Amino acid sequence: MAHHIHPPVLRRALVLATVLTLAVPGIAVAQTAGPDPARAALAAERYYGSYGAAQPLAAPTRTAEATPAAGPSWTATALGGAVLIVAAAGLGLVAGRASTRPAPRRSVTP
Repeated sequence: MAHHIHPPVLRRALVLATVLTLAVPGIAVAQTAGPDPARAALAAERYYGSYGAAQPLAAPTRTAEATPAAGPSWTATALGGAVLIVAAAGLGLVAGRASTRPAPRRSVTP
């Protein structure tokens, strides 16, 4: 007699397998020790030192002041996008109904 696995048991097993597949590598990475902070700092210092001596920064310049936007507001843009989405969904619904409606039967007269 064949053994049948009930669908809820199979679903639970698949979910458990998926969670373990995704979680185990993350746990393994979290448990590994990172590089020694002192060695990492020395490596960064050697890397940046290979570019030569540090140069002084130029004096900061004044930036242009922000001006108010001349275009539509974010609210108006979001509402316009929502209206377009609803219109596209409605058009798709109407087109889908029109294309799946059965054709009228024609009577054949001899």
